[in-house]
Amino acid sequence: MKPVQKWAVQGTLLLLAPALLQAEEAASIPEGGNVAEPTHTVLQHRQPALMLAGRWESGIDIRGWWASEKFDGIRALWDGTNLLTRRGNPTVAPEWFTAGLPEWPLDGELWVGRKQFAKTLSIVRDAVPGAEWVQVRFLVFDAPQAPGGFEQRQAFLQQWQPPEHVLLVTHEQITDVVDLQARLARVEQNGGEGLVLCRPSSLYTSGRSGDWLKVKSYEEGDAVVIGYLPGKGKHSGRLGALQVRLADGREFKIGTGFSNAEREAPPPLGSTITFQYSGFTKTGLPRFVVFLHIRDEF
Repeated sequence: MKPVQKWAVQGTLLLLAPALLQAEEAASIPEGGNVAEPTHTVLQHRQPALMLAGRWESGIDIRGWWASEKFDGIRALWDGTNLLTRRGNPTVAPEWFTAGLPEWPLDGELWVGRKQFAKTLSIVRDAVPGAEWVQVRFLVFDAPQAPGGFEQRQAFLQQWQPPEHVLLVTHEQITDVVDLQARLARVEQNGGEGLVLCRPSSLYTSGRSGDWLKVKSYEEGDAVVIGYLPGKGKHSGRLGALQVRLADGREFKIGTGFSNAEREAPPPLGSTITFQYSGFTKTGLPRFVVFLHIRDEF
């Protein structure tokens, strides 16, 4: 087994295999201690051209790819001036939150914790930033405008010393499918969503890409809330299930996956929610459906 180099960056453990160490040396900090900035122009547009992950299929060879946890937060791009959502909306983050960010772009996730998407969304969408922003972390996983492939961009990132509320996402190299499945199981057991795999040489390109692949043990879908069913027993007096409609017009109910707070104040009528499922019934409807969260339309 090849040795790995460990990096401690603001309390986050980063693991680098020899290939990434070579890239790190090539992108070394210049004399004087200042980080060399990317040679590309800083993004100025309001609608980020983000790189999006495809879905891993069992026939795809991912040996040597880099894996990280897939976080259930709000995708965000720091463009050097503004912190934008994936739809191009500027977040109203406190000044202290963005004060330590660089003049070059960062791609990442605004995140409070596992299974805390609704709370994250509530904090980030607030028109007036409140004290709850101290709970938010900016998990950075790429530097879109830095030169080179994925490994070179990661090496560039590791020369930067982020503020305490910004963490560089840990990437670990996959050896084979057995290794992948073991890592996925550990993440899901800890309450995580899944994994994201990155091809070592991949350039940062906009849109859906086969160079980034998400790995989950379940499928996800979206549906529109069209009604409520009252709860019974311990849920009497609050939400029992949502009546939802798929894009093709078919309807079904979702009765599990809700927190107590969500049963007291369910997603509004007309909102789009995301659910997880495993396979389909004989009639073609999603099977073993569990509510996840209101879809991020921000």
